[in-house]
Amino acid sequence: MIVDPDTAAHIAALEARVLELIEVNNREVGRRRAAARARDLFADRLLKLDPFGTTGFQARAWGWITACFGSGDSCSLRVRGWRFAEEAIELGQAIGITAEEHHRLVDYVHGRPAGDPAQEIGGVMLTLAGLATAAGLDVEQAAETELARVWRKIDVIRAKQAAKTVDGPLPGPSVGDAA
Repeated sequence: MIVDPDTAAHIAALEARVLELIEVNNREVGRRRAAARARDLFADRLLKLDPFGTTGFQARAWGWITACFGSGDSCSLRVRGWRFAEEAIELGQAIGITAEEHHRLVDYVHGRPAGDPAQEIGGVMLTLAGLATAAGLDVEQAAETELARVWRKIDVIRAKQAAKTVDGPLPGPSVGDAA
């Protein structure tokens, strides 16, 4: 893969920051093996997500996700789906969609056959771009602003994430935990 010098520098800075955060977590939690696995997984996934030699938003966001949550259950497709649904509902709430309207939409969607993930992701991106435009917002700027914000709050987000389950979509104790 041929990478221009600015892109290479950006990748190196991202990797250095991820490694630094993993080491901090390693000292705090005492999980040296988990940190090494997270580093390896990050490098492997960055290459898979960035096959065209760019450092696009998706690759940088995945770098933050793995640095913040590690490479375990929090990075599973199911858990990422729950967190996406949570953020989508919060966005709907922020623009005035009621809980009843959300519930009706859930019933409508789940009353139909499941779609293809790639097509649905495309639909999400198109719809989000349209929603942002209707709201007078720049979707790319909002994403970059949020990524910068969460890098500054990584410890707070880790603590909040610790209260969420990996065997269910809602915050709180895992199924079967003592009350």
